[in-house]
Amino acid sequence: MSDKVAWGVFKGLFYATNQHLLQQAALEQEEALRIEKQKQAETLFEYRKQRALKGSASASFDLGLMLLHGEGTETNAELGLKYIRIAANGGYGSAIEFLKNQKN
Repeated sequence: MSDKVAWGVFKGLFYATNQHLLQQAALEQEEALRIEKQKQAETLFEYRKQRALKGSASASFDLGLMLLHGEGTETNAELGLKYIRIAANGGYGSAIEFLKNQKN
């Protein structure tokens, strides 16, 4: 094999390996961002839960939405609607409107 052919083969292998490493790094970064976003959602869920338990209508509504959509927790429509009803009973306008729209 001539030096020119060997050099071409080397460059091709180097390029392919480099591309693979770049793709792998991008996938790992995406996964790290997904995990960080999930941790933030879980922290926000716990914060809103604590505020809701202390009587905050806005936190009850937000917590209900998070439960409905599975943000920071498992999806639980029944519990989510319960918290939204609590917020509506507390006079929170967004919760009242949400429940009105659910009936239609």
